[in-house]
Amino acid sequence: MIRKVRFGNVTIPYSIIKSNRRKTSQITVDKDSVVVRTPSSKTTSEIKKIVDGKKKWIFRKQLEFQKQNSVILKPTYIAGSKLPYLGRNLTLKILKNKKTESVSLKKGMLIVSIKSKRSSKVLVKKLYQEWLMEKSSQIFTSRLNKISKKLKLKPRKIIIKNLKDRWGSATSDDTINLNMNLIKSPRSVIDYVILHELCHLKIKGHSDKFWQMVKKFMPNYDEQKRWLELNNVIVS
Repeated sequence: MIRKVRFGNVTIPYSIIKSNRRKTSQITVDKDSVVVRTPSSKTTSEIKKIVDGKKKWIFRKQLEFQKQNSVILKPTYIAGSKLPYLGRNLTLKILKNKKTESVSLKKGMLIVSIKSKRSSKVLVKKLYQEWLMEKSSQIFTSRLNKISKKLKLKPRKIIIKNLKDRWGSATSDDTINLNMNLIKSPRSVIDYVILHELCHLKIKGHSDKFWQMVKKFMPNYDEQKRWLELNNVIVS
C-alpha cells in the first residue's frame, strides 16, 4: 500500500506494511524508501496521523541520505564488489574449483572459496551469511559479557538471528535478541545496541530515565544511533 505525505512543497511517498504480530508502529527511512510497519488493527487515518507527526523527521533523514552516502553498501555478491563487515566495505574475492567451501578475511579482502568452477550469487551469499553468523556469535557474546559486568545486569540468554526490522530487542523474560546484520556495523555501534538492550532489562520503554542511563555508559550514543539510522538499508 503506497501513500504520500506532504512537507512544504515536497511530496514523500511511503509504503505501509501491516502485521498481526506487531504491537507498535515503526517508520524506517533509507535513501530509496520510507516504510511504515504497523499492527493490522491500525486504520489508514491512524497511520496517516503517525506519519504526519514524523514528516519533519522523515524529510530530514532523506536530506541526510542525499548529502551523505551510506557507509555500508548493499551487497551484490559479485567478485570485486563490496561486502560489509565491522563498519568496513571489504572487497569480495571468489576462489573457484576449491576442495572445500570457506570464507576468510585477509588484507581488507573477504575471500570466498567455492567448489564449483562457476560463481553463484546464491552460494556466495549463503557462505557469507553463515560466516557472519559465526562471527556475530563470537563478537556479540564477548561484548555483551563485558558490558554486562559494567552495568551489573545479565540477560537470561542471548539469541542471535537474521532479523528484518530491528537491530535488537529485550523481552519480558530478560532475553536479548540481536540482529546478525549488526556485525556489519562498527564495533562502537555494536556496543551501543547491546548497551541499549541491557538498559531495557532495568528500564522498559524509552523514557528520559532510560536515555540518561544509556548516556551514563556511552556519552556519544547519539553518534551510534545516527549511524544505524543512516545505514538501515543493510538489513536485507
